[in-house]
Amino acid sequence: MGRVDGSIRIAWACIALAGFAQAGCAGVKPFAPYRLIEGVPPRDQAHAKIALWQTRERESATPETGTSGTLGADWAHFVLSERRALAEKVGAWIQEEARARYVPDAVIDLWPTSAELFASPGDDCDGLELLALHALRALGFAEETLFRAVIERPRDGMQHMVTLWFETPGEPFVIDPTGFATTRVVPLATLEEWTPRAVFTEQAEYRVEGANLAPAGAPQ
Repeated sequence: MGRVDGSIRIAWACIALAGFAQAGCAGVKPFAPYRLIEGVPPRDQAHAKIALWQTRERESATPETGTSGTLGADWAHFVLSERRALAEKVGAWIQEEARARYVPDAVIDLWPTSAELFASPGDDCDGLELLALHALRALGFAEETLFRAVIERPRDGMQHMVTLWFETPGEPFVIDPTGFATTRVVPLATLEEWTPRAVFTEQAEYRVEGANLAPAGAPQ
């Protein structure tokens, strides 16, 4: 008898769900795409407050994030920790891809373009590094903080391609696409065996002088 009662309850539940699907939830509007139309009529009750805030926001100074005990300091700490965690995640994914997709150079070492890399089954460090560069850009890292870099190990002349992320001015972190120089996202200064030889983007190339990048305008 219990089994029959259970079957009846299931049947009634199915009927109720069917009716609910047809009628929709009471008080819930059916889905419709939203459109944003600029120019809200002034009579809108929030308009005056919106306009005042917009004016004050545009005229205000850059938010202060360094004062301890403030919301700005808490925000800065959270954002920085999340960015580092995300950079670590990107680095780990690239290195996992490299284990399956690493293809040594042919006779001619021609660095691939981004389009060539994305259409290929694999590449070496000078191609795989582009995955890190584009992943970080796509995930919201500011383009002006990201650079490609050739680093060199002086004791044997070995060169390797990595992504540099300037978390703060003058403090680049290394995202290594293969894990050859480092398996973690670490400050460039901690890679004691490696020296930056070239730093560049699609638009510019920088010479390296000591711990600084030149010319002016490069991240210092």
